[in-house]
Amino acid sequence: MSTKSVRIGETIYGPDQLIPLETVSQYIGLSVRTVQDMASRRALPVHKIGRNVRIRISELDEWLTDTKVRGAQPPLRTQTRRRGQS
Repeated sequence: MSTKSVRIGETIYGPDQLIPLETVSQYIGLSVRTVQDMASRRALPVHKIGRNVRIRISELDEWLTDTKVRGAQPPLRTQTRRRGQS
């Protein structure tokens, strides 16, 4: 879990703070609608508080780390035999 504070816009959030989906969208660079869709599918680590949906900064950071995709690796080169070679 992250122990660092994070600045999103003009506000600084502690790692244990719950933030609204609008702020999450700014933090991860996706549209609010995409974040809302991901939250409704439980693709993000959400907390429902009454009618409000929030995400804890430290859990979001952990989720981002866990879902990180490694860059594409170049294909392995295989030796091909030319005609006439044994």
